[in-house]
Amino acid sequence: MNKLKTTRKHKSTEEGFSLVIATGFGLVIMLIGLTIMGRSIKDSSVSASQKTITRSLAAAESGVTQYLSFINQNRLAANFSDCVARRADGTCNDTGTTASWANPSGISATDIPTVESTILANSQQSWRNVVPSDPTKGQYRLLSYEAPDPPARRQGVLKVEGRVNQQGTSGAATNDVQTGKTRLQVNISVTASNIPDVPFPGVWLNNGNAGNSQFFQANGLLSLPVPNALALEIQPNYPTDRTPQTAPRTSIQIASFLPPQPISFANENLTARSNRGDVSLPATGDVFTTETIDGVLMKVYRYPSGSLTSRNDIVVNSVNSEVISGATTLPQKVIVYLDGDIDLQGNGEITHQCKKTDGSTASICDLSNFQIYGYNPNPTSQPRKIRTKGTFELQAFIIAPTYTACVSGGGNDGGFKGAIWVNSWNEGRCGNDSGRPRPVITQTGTWGQVVPFLTPQTFPPEIGVIGNQAISTN
Repeated sequence: MNKLKTTRKHKSTEEGFSLVIATGFGLVIMLIGLTIMGRSIKDSSVSASQKTITRSLAAAESGVTQYLSFINQNRLAANFSDCVARRADGTCNDTGTTASWANPSGISATDIPTVESTILANSQQSWRNVVPSDPTKGQYRLLSYEAPDPPARRQGVLKVEGRVNQQGTSGAATNDVQTGKTRLQVNISVTASNIPDVPFPGVWLNNGNAGNSQFFQANGLLSLPVPNALALEIQPNYPTDRTPQTAPRTSIQIASFLPPQPISFANENLTARSNRGDVSLPATGDVFTTETIDGVLMKVYRYPSGSLTSRNDIVVNSVNSEVISGATTLPQKVIVYLDGDIDLQGNGEITHQCKKTDGSTASICDLSNFQIYGYNPNPTSQPRKIRTKGTFELQAFIIAPTYTACVSGGGNDGGFKGAIWVNSWNEGRCGNDSGRPRPVITQTGTWGQVVPFLTPQTFPPEIGVIGNQAISTN
């Protein structure tokens, strides 16, 4: 009997302890459930955030692709920043001679209005849709482009921002707090082109305006890739049937490769001298400068000139540069700075004669020893031309980016020999010369003769690979 009482008493004392264990176990289960729920909410939030980052990064990468495409198609723009002086509101204050995407008139590629407008449009910091017809796919915008600054930095730095709507794809992104943004920075390798890799142009046109009746025995480069604009003869000998052979053409922007025109000259104005009779250049007493050009010490004679007509003959006597510097007679170069026209339709001629340093006649004239630089401050209101005739051949290296060139008449030995780089070729300014049995331009030049006189930005740079991506989100 006593044993039974003892057992019952022990059992009653365990009933309270079991309740504590059950309650504790329930609390543990509840904590585990809350932890799992909190982690799930957190994972969902992280997943949504990662999705937003991924989508906004994709929008920024689309923007980088678009700007790289723009730079590749307008490679001279890679040498200039998007803006030098940008205001706090995002507008650019670049004016005058400050060259930038926002002020493309200072970039040497922009003699062509369509190119200039394209560069200007890409300087804007406004948002653009990744998919033009669907703003829900995200937008991108330009933050900045810093041009290379050799030798410290040989890469361009492009910064682009992408954005998407964090609430899903039902609406377009805006500037409110519900928008996820990602900024992407990439470095772009920009290096100067290797000029000898580009075919030397005997004719280089800013505007591909040439009729098929004109025959050029020369490489041709066009600033505007106009199909069938140039008939180029590339065979060593001109064919008897005069059938033009179309050669591959390279689209290269030209404009500001002219050396700056000096304010004044020591030599007498060439136009005034030619009005008094025939002229020989250089003449006794003409002033020259001694310069080392492409490793050769030379005498350089410079002459200002207005229009040169067919009134009198001008004979240019140069001495070939293919001699060792230090010779008794130095090689000599003649440069004419032209503000007006050259019109050789009558009896007057401009003849280039070249000699060796011993005084004997050279078999081949170095075309760079006689150069004509054409300047025209008002090409729209006062168009300028360089015109010769079918019975006379002008041998020179001519650079006149705003001029029109042409050859008139049906002679067999006229035209241009050497190289002529002008705005356009227009046979209508001279009359039809389709009956002539030989080319109107015969190329004799090479890059080795003219490289020292060209500035590096004349040729589009080479665009290399992208490197060092930097990503930031907000």
